[in-house]
Amino acid sequence: MSEDYRKKHEMKTLVVLVFSLSLLELGSALKCYTCNKGLCNATQVCTYEDSCLSVNGEGSFRHKQCLKYDDCNLMKVRQMFPTVSSMDFRCCTSNLCNTASLSVASNSLVGLLLSVALFCWSVL
Repeated sequence: MSEDYRKKHEMKTLVVLVFSLSLLELGSALKCYTCNKGLCNATQVCTYEDSCLSVNGEGSFRHKQCLKYDDCNLMKVRQMFPTVSSMDFRCCTSNLCNTASLSVASNSLVGLLLSVALFCWSVL
């Protein structure tokens, strides 16, 4: 075996190992932030069918919790908070993703896309 082939094979093995380890996170239970007396720094472990909900309403209203992914739509969220007349909400599916403002995209998608790109590169 040539030295270049061995180094390339070791690099591909390392990339596949990192990619595989990153996928382990996808199978674990989802954690979301929840609000308790206005503070949204407590965490909760969700069920496999949940997403993390973040709601910002008029004034200083904000709410965070686990929510069944199928219930993450405007009609269901409005039913949960009937006294809040104006609100923005977001559901996300990576650990503690409901901490950022609603306009900030989750970094987990970027990480997942990077992992897929590295995997495809290592297979070629």
